[in-house]
Amino acid sequence: MDRKRGKLVLICNTKFDKELRLSDRNGTDKDIAAIKSVFQHILHFDVVVHSELKRHEMLREINKGL
Repeated sequence: MDRKRGKLVLICNTKFDKELRLSDRNGTDKDIAAIKSVFQHILHFDVVVHSELKRHEMLREINKGL
């Protein structure tokens, strides 16, 4: 299958606003690589990865695909 099936937008935030009282997420690089590999090479999706987006930036990226 050479044709792309769709687009996956992967958003990975590892640091959060201190007011949220959430701890940083470490070690997500391997998760991102594994998810990206499956969707690109096995399921034939175009994959776009974004990191450390603010709320309005996430909404903007999500709305691009609608």
